[in-house]
Amino acid sequence: MAGRGEDRRARGAGLAGQAGEEAAGDLFLADISEAVVTRLNPEATLLVIESWTPQRGLEVTERE
Repeated sequence: MAGRGEDRRARGAGLAGQAGEEAAGDLFLADISEAVVTRLNPEATLLVIESWTPQRGLEVTERE
């Protein structure tokens, strides 16, 4: 998704261990029940709200 916006995610993430020999760093396991991204449309005339849950899938709403 291009442009500036805000995102929010429900639930959390926990440390799952080391990444391994191929990559440095840590692995995390995320339990996400909802994700929401808000942004303006390209013309900056509408607020675009994109939300996702496993039950509903992706929903896109535009507001003035």
